[in-house]
Amino acid sequence: MKNPRHGLNPWDALYHVPAAAQSIVDIGCNVGELLDHAHRLGVIELYGIDINPEAAEAARRRLAHVDTAKIVHGSADELPFDDQSADVGVCSEVLEHIPAELRRGAIKQAHRVLKPGAPFIVTVPYHGLFAPLDPANWRARLPAVYRIVNRVVGGAGREEALKDQKHGVVWHHHFTLDELRKLMDPLFEIETIRFRGAALAPICEWAAFPLYRAGMSETGIFRILKAIQDFDYSVSYAGAFAYNVLLVARRR
Repeated sequence: MKNPRHGLNPWDALYHVPAAAQSIVDIGCNVGELLDHAHRLGVIELYGIDINPEAAEAARRRLAHVDTAKIVHGSADELPFDDQSADVGVCSEVLEHIPAELRRGAIKQAHRVLKPGAPFIVTVPYHGLFAPLDPANWRARLPAVYRIVNRVVGGAGREEALKDQKHGVVWHHHFTLDELRKLMDPLFEIETIRFRGAALAPICEWAAFPLYRAGMSETGIFRILKAIQDFDYSVSYAGAFAYNVLLVARRR
């Protein structure tokens, strides 16, 4: 059933933003798309951080019309936001990019910034049957092929974007539920778990990769691939088949 305020389905992170939320922190905000959408849904104060300086700058430009937006470049384990300043937190497709030794610090920072009882919405790759299809890991599985394709496709890769940052590209970790529970406990209590996607999601990522790198993310074919992936993420799959998982945890 769709949320009447959001017009979204329960497999979308923003569906779980409370209607009364006035402030949101997006950890790993990328170019600010989620924050922009949250603002259009009525959230006033926007806080975002991303380790990619180019992405953070793009988010600032996107949200330049919002006086109450604060976008910073930095690491998730060092949030420059005030204690208990956000009504809701989002960390979508981010934890898998953070080195294992820094993940706990990122969770502690989220706990510090969120108000007591605030929801923390997290999406991460799931350790299901289709995890080996993840295109983000082929740079490690097939490095020679990755270098060749890089030369053919062109554009700047993630390695270049994270050069000289606190950390570079890491293995795209697919989490089990037990790993997520241990990561959240005891600071957060998990209330909702929704499995998302199966084989279509990674296949679309593979197909979209050259378009993204070629700066063609506004083309019709890219949008079609994104729509197929979104559809896959909106279907309820059994955990063993899921490619991704969304969870909502409550700040203790």
